[in-house]
Amino acid sequence: MFRPRGCNPKLDCTIGITLQVIGQNQMKVQMVAATIIPPVQQQYVAVAFSHDKAMGNDSVSECVISNMGEFVGYEPEVYVSYNKGKSNDRVFLNDDEHDTLFSDLAGEVVDTKLVCEFTQQIMPQIDNKNGLIWNLNTPFYVMAATDPLSLM
Repeated sequence: MFRPRGCNPKLDCTIGITLQVIGQNQMKVQMVAATIIPPVQQQYVAVAFSHDKAMGNDSVSECVISNMGEFVGYEPEVYVSYNKGKSNDRVFLNDDEHDTLFSDLAGEVVDTKLVCEFTQQIMPQIDNKNGLIWNLNTPFYVMAATDPLSLM
């Protein structure tokens, strides 16, 4: 999925997401987004899985990459979060849960593109955190987003 519709992924897409089943219970997530101008210290690119075509009540996998300032040189980070209405809240995972749900994280800023990829379990083998972490082995609408990371 690349946007805007009809864009060339190597030239002028502002955001792109690919999802591929690569093994038993494993999905490769690849995301790319145009870097924000003017540059920001941290930017995220995210994929949301939704039961409908509207934002809200969605499970989100997000990748955060540092592009400048005090955060340059930090490794990319991947999180699971949940869209409640138009707001987004991270779901706390301890290190063991995080390492069970996600693996093979890689990301960087290349030219004017933020690039991130990771492997995620399709059917999570961790606690569902009161329904905030979803079994992705069912049909979903897929949405993508990128923006500066708000540090509050």
